[in-house]
Amino acid sequence: MTSAATRLQLGLPFAFTFYVLCVVVAHLVLPVQWTWYIGYAALLGMLLTYPAHAAAQGENVRLETGISIAFVGAGLVGLLVAPILLILAIAAHGLLDAVKYLGVGAAVPTWYLLGCASFDIAYAAFLFTHL
Repeated sequence: MTSAATRLQLGLPFAFTFYVLCVVVAHLVLPVQWTWYIGYAALLGMLLTYPAHAAAQGENVRLETGISIAFVGAGLVGLLVAPILLILAIAAHGLLDAVKYLGVGAAVPTWYLLGCASFDIAYAAFLFTHL
């Protein structure tokens, strides 16, 4: 493992915790009219991990970047046109975590995959209640 990949592994628990807290606090503090903007920002945040790990490992960079770009596009259409697409993009990211658990793409710790999948599915369900 490269030193960049090692640094990512060490910082991941703090980054994940900070990310989840920011999303929760944003929904608690900001008006409900901001729900979909917060959701899109959350989607963008969750899309950073896999391309960063791929780049640090020097493997699967194009795959991880391409997948993230597709999610960015789907989320943006959801933000601007139909929020259900944003919800589906977040839920699909949770399914991607499950696929990664099988060893596809950039290697990330198992705890992260399980935590991220759980958060993504729960967050998509929360957003669904705002339709």
